[in-house]
Amino acid sequence: MILPPPPQRERNLWLIGGTVVVSLAVAMAATLLVLTEVLNNSAGGGADLADAGCHDFDLASYERLFGTGPDDGGPGSGGDLACDWSHDGAIGGGIVVDSWTDADAAEAYWSDERSYWAANADGGATDVAGFGDAAFHFVQGAADEPQKRQLVVLDGGVTVSVFCWIDPTAQSSADADAYLEDLAGQAAALIG
Repeated sequence: MILPPPPQRERNLWLIGGTVVVSLAVAMAATLLVLTEVLNNSAGGGADLADAGCHDFDLASYERLFGTGPDDGGPGSGGDLACDWSHDGAIGGGIVVDSWTDADAAEAYWSDERSYWAANADGGATDVAGFGDAAFHFVQGAADEPQKRQLVVLDGGVTVSVFCWIDPTAQSSADADAYLEDLAGQAAALIG
């Protein structure tokens, strides 16, 4: 006994369903390729920092600033390399190194940061020569109150932010700025 061929409608549903499945598979494969490329590019020079760590920094300037070395050092938040150093239960300073997809992205971030701190930091933002392509310094807090001091450097496709918190009655602002400059210089050597 020979069965009659299936109705045309069922055959069309199978063709439509197969086409949808193949189309979704192609779209998913393309999406995965794009995401892989984006993630690889967003790392920028991050691979250069893969072997660098918080232990690679010489913290003699931290000890000069605070009169003691840090109790510990550990990963901070954000960045391709981020470190926080503390003593007596409080974070004394740290560094964040970000590697961007390209120099334009790094410069856009740096420029946004400079504009923000120029408008919002006590005394604005001050340009600093001798670091990378450009650098600025800012201070949060008045001369007679606790301060956060920070140096932000643009170096090609990399930005470096070095910061410390000081009590101006106990720590010298000159020593604080020397710490910032020392760590920024060390970061430049690490990312070479």
